[in-house]
Amino acid sequence: MLRGERGMMPELFARMLAPPGAPFLADETPLAEASSELLARAAGGILFVPELTRLGRAEQKGLEFLVARADRHKVRVVSFSGADVKGLIDKHDFDPELAARLSELVVRLPALREFIEDVPDLAALLLAQMVEARACPPRHLTVAALNALRHHAWSGNLAELQGVVKNVAHSAFEEEVKLEDVERVLAAHTEPAAPPEFALDRPYRQAREAFERVYFENLLAQERGSMSRVAERSGLERTHLYRKLKALGLPVGKREET
Repeated sequence: MLRGERGMMPELFARMLAPPGAPFLADETPLAEASSELLARAAGGILFVPELTRLGRAEQKGLEFLVARADRHKVRVVSFSGADVKGLIDKHDFDPELAARLSELVVRLPALREFIEDVPDLAALLLAQMVEARACPPRHLTVAALNALRHHAWSGNLAELQGVVKNVAHSAFEEEVKLEDVERVLAAHTEPAAPPEFALDRPYRQAREAFERVYFENLLAQERGSMSRVAERSGLERTHLYRKLKALGLPVGKREET
């Protein structure tokens, strides 16, 4: 079971688990009509189930049929869930035994904000792939545009990044995608922030870290990564601020400002 936030595009990660040249089946047939024929087609490869929270009881029965017979066909069943096992059972009416079987091995997918320094490279790669496929006119992102992408919060993760790059590629007036092009698209993509939820049954240290992460993510987004302004608004000395952001796993913003 792959676990992660919305917008993680889990099929990309699932494909990494398939041996070269092996079958990879996703959404090939309604799970309620699952059969041994489907397993035969996936033999030696991956059968991917994109989102467990959407499965009704009939589809769960079909998935249970496939899981029970997967080993004899040398098929690996890989699933994704935005909810943990308890949430699947309590909130999504998921069969407890099937949930336990699927979660024998759980792999957590890191949110995009956890490797924020890679965003410029990812964005440039996505844009280059679109240009190569002739899905858009020739385009390239300026350094300022890439920095703006690096400092965005990316609550929608990889899917949001892909959508922003696609939008920029089609809406920019010139081959050089400038900062203002990216800012215009990001403003259109930004959703009103939902009130953060904190688990009050956590130990004090974990609850404090959760609050601090949301607090500094919000400040960084509002100040577009400006460390001097974040330090001023938070009341922290900049050296202390750098250490705090690193400890929380958050990106360190613009160091050149005074």
